[in-house]
Parts: sequence; structure tokens; C-alpha cells
Amino acid sequence: MIYALTQIQEFAYQVDEGRSSKSILRFNLTTAIFVVRYTEVFRPDTLKATSTRAMYGAPYHSVVAHMAQMYRYISLRSVVAEACERMFGTLR
Repeated sequence: MIYALTQIQEFAYQVDEGRSSKSILRFNLTTAIFVVRYTEVFRPDTLKATSTRAMYGAPYHSVVAHMAQMYRYISLRSVVAEACERMFGTLR
């Protein structure tokens, strides 16, 4: 699971020149591997300390459902940076 997550992070911060049809396919497959491993480790029926929504909420959904499709069209470096900047804006 951690290895798949690090690969997803590599894709998220990859430069535009590195994006190809092969990397798009690898991103989709890596996301699928991450989903399988994540659900094996954090099974929804065994979560007691945290809610299912906390473990399978918006951040999980964004990575699993939308990130690979967005990677196909735009550079994720700018999207990830803007999301982090938005978080720091609320902390002020």
C-alpha cells in the first residue's frame, strides 16, 4: 500500500514532459492497486476508533476516483500546490 501511494505521489509531482500514455495507464493501475491494499489494511467492518467516513472520505475519493483522470489532461503539480496553499490560507 505504501509503495503504491509513493508511486501516486511521484505521478502527482511529475513534470509535464514525463506524462505519456504509458504513465497514464500506470497511474490508473497503481490507483487500483492502492485501493485493493488500502481496503485490505483498513477494512470498513473492522474500524472502531475512527468512522468509515474518516477513512474513506473526500481525500480518499479524490485520489482514487479523480486524480488519474485529471493527470490525463492537466499537470497535477499545480493542482496539488493550489490545494496545499488553500489549506494554509484558512490557517491564517
